[in-house]
Amino acid sequence: MTQSKADGSPGQYFAHALRSACGNCGRSMDKAHRIHHGVKYCSNCYPAVFPPRTCQICGETARAHKHATSSVCGKCARQDRTCLRCGRLTPQAALRVGDRVACASCAPYYRTSRPCDTCGTPSARLSRSRGFPERGQMCERCLRKVTQATCSHCHKHRTQYFMTLAGCHLCSKCCELDGPSHDCPDCGSRVQGTGFSPCFSCSIKRGNVKRQQSVQHMLVTQQAKQLYADFTQWGNSSQRASKLAAHASRYLQFITRIDIALQQASVPLDQAVLLETFTTQELRQMGLLMQFLVEQGAFLQDAAARRQNSDEALVQSKLKGATGKPWAADLQAFDTALAQRQKPLNVRSRKSYLSAAIALLTAAKVGRATQLKQEAVDALLRSKPGLRASLTPYLSHLASRHGMRLKVPGKRTAPRQSLLPQARYARLLMDAIAGKPPRPTELSLTATLLAHLLNVPLTQILQLRHQDVDWATGLQMRLKDRWMEVPQEVGAFVRALQSPEHLGGSDFNPWVFPGRLISDCLSTSAVSYHLRKYEIPTNRKQARH
Repeated sequence: MTQSKADGSPGQYFAHALRSACGNCGRSMDKAHRIHHGVKYCSNCYPAVFPPRTCQICGETARAHKHATSSVCGKCARQDRTCLRCGRLTPQAALRVGDRVACASCAPYYRTSRPCDTCGTPSARLSRSRGFPERGQMCERCLRKVTQATCSHCHKHRTQYFMTLAGCHLCSKCCELDGPSHDCPDCGSRVQGTGFSPCFSCSIKRGNVKRQQSVQHMLVTQQAKQLYADFTQWGNSSQRASKLAAHASRYLQFITRIDIALQQASVPLDQAVLLETFTTQELRQMGLLMQFLVEQGAFLQDAAARRQNSDEALVQSKLKGATGKPWAADLQAFDTALAQRQKPLNVRSRKSYLSAAIALLTAAKVGRATQLKQEAVDALLRSKPGLRASLTPYLSHLASRHGMRLKVPGKRTAPRQSLLPQARYARLLMDAIAGKPPRPTELSLTATLLAHLLNVPLTQILQLRHQDVDWATGLQMRLKDRWMEVPQEVGAFVRALQSPEHLGGSDFNPWVFPGRLISDCLSTSAVSYHLRKYEIPTNRKQARH
């Protein structure tokens, strides 16, 4: 990145600014959370400098500067935003120039010229090619050289689509022309040209099998060899051959580690071997291999159990990292007190409480917990206000154990909000579901609607199983061993969640909202993805203002 992007000159890329200081607190930051009138603000100062208000146009939540006289949300501001050069509506800005924006066509007129990474010629129209990432940002001339060529059939200068064995370029139009063809020897589909070559998809499948056979000698145990062979056959037969080929080296690394673990344990491949060999993060990175293991019954642990194991590992890592610190005994005593609570504490809360305690002891730079002062608590919450709730249990522990009177500063009571935005949010979701979207999107919208109406976390809705719903009426569901009434207006939406397989009595997937793996329900990330496609707020709190 050049210096022109780091200073405050017009046409800078705000989202890729170099490390700079927050204009409010002065702390160094890698990336500004928001830039307002040329001033950069960090994520900690953003909630205080831009408090939530009601948009004057739509009534939703707006984040306006605390000294601003009017408040308009980002969605309404983008609807009426125009390009500073051509005046056309620009809901999606290609470049910011001060407080104005430029469209994609006019943005090059305001960008600072920089040298092309290939030829060195200064240009304001630099871009990258996905096919040639190593060439960096290229000017239009260099980009045409590597991506376009003269078609050997129509003799037009077009984007390269195919190259023959003789080195002749063909454009996409000419590749679609009728000519000599033959049947694919594997699937029977028509293939351009003469000979006996397979089609493109079958050639990928052949490559997967050849790759698997060529590395069989690297594996020692018969279980690992059979696993790789079955995995390759499963990928080719389930329309996943391209993904299998794209990440073949990664899958081979995982299978090699499984092979080593089987040699050491001398036991059949099961869930215990996988949990002992791989971390939760590595299990997620397995991708198709994990999906295959789940379908084969070698791994049955669901996402909630894997998350709990990951949190437990993080807790042990934090306790181990505190070893040698002067306050390590105080932290261990706090962890023991959490474990001895009458009401069992989940691992995620335990991890949050320990993290807050470590942050306080580290920031205060004290030898023992008894040396903590109220000033240290206030300073920590000023820099990290998100620790307010997690820090309270540790302060209560210090009060009961050492009689210390440390407290979390009180929060200002928020004014009572209108219920109208919440009703609008529910109506927005219901209208989107009534529009008959694709099945994955319909599931995400319905889950969000139920979480909003029942005022429960989205994760509880996503973990619903078929036996937790009264399918006859669709007006009752069981959440945490407690049956809850569903509004009659959404009963039809709930009944539509029942899969045809479960209705016929042959569904082996227990989830109402099935995920990518049989053992997992739909993830919150997948729900957020589908809501963003419909431009629906993913945070339910946004509908409360």
